[in-house]
Amino acid sequence: MASGFLACIASSLSGALLLGLCSTQVLAADDNLVQFDPATCEFGAPLEPYFDKAIAKRQALPAKAQEEEVSYPVDLPFHGIKVTAVFIGYEWHGIYFDAPPDQVRTLFRKLGYRVAEDGDMSASGDEVAVTASIIENSGKDRKQGQSALTCGV
Repeated sequence: MASGFLACIASSLSGALLLGLCSTQVLAADDNLVQFDPATCEFGAPLEPYFDKAIAKRQALPAKAQEEEVSYPVDLPFHGIKVTAVFIGYEWHGIYFDAPPDQVRTLFRKLGYRVAEDGDMSASGDEVAVTASIIENSGKDRKQGQSALTCGV
């Protein structure tokens, strides 16, 4: 029970700072908009209402269409760039940015995240193959934003 309590405390920014137990970078920015944890694919409480709306939008689709990605607009600032939307896919979810991937990768590195040159942010040592990366958008996704932080299995 004590370890569960400590894990819960460590998952919050203040708990992680106080206890020094968090091995994964979980940082808040611009009113705590994005608090991404690459080990769990969680984006933080401030974006949860937007993800909830995307989930509701996806669940309202016919069963076959639920395999497609569904997005919901956000349009909020994040360290000089904008989070333009959140999205939910079959086994992935993420956020779109109005900036190109190189700019987003540089920003996340400045915030203390480990980001490879190709945008990979996957946490090492996961028992489940969770992958996270900052990618360039193309095709129909390009209208949502120039890049995306996507996470899933």
